[in-house]
Amino acid sequence: MYFNKYIIDDYRCLGKLNPACVDIRISFNIMVKDEARCIRRCLDSIILFADEIVIADTGSKDSTLEIISNYKSEKIKLFHFKWNDDFSEVRNFMLAKSTYSAIFQIDADEYIECHSDINGDSRK
Repeated sequence: MYFNKYIIDDYRCLGKLNPACVDIRISFNIMVKDEARCIRRCLDSIILFADEIVIADTGSKDSTLEIISNYKSEKIKLFHFKWNDDFSEVRNFMLAKSTYSAIFQIDADEYIECHSDINGDSRK
């Protein structure tokens, strides 16, 4: 997923493009199971934008949980959820655990890449 840094900053009121905007808190929700190969990239790409990251693990047997636990951020809330062959059930569980009304659902193999702004700065 690609986002222009100004769009994110304007939406989150981090930048000065729209000083009259309302501060919006964002919960990111991620469903994981054996995502060791990609979860780090996903978390690294969203941790600066997220006010909280709700992760539902449905039975990882690889190092996914270890990688997540290495993040010492209070933003990350990890839950274990028994897989019942129903994606909507897990999504609804994460929605219930989310604190904020703005919720961004992202898969563990997805990430946000910010393009350079007009000053040449970039964050990935």
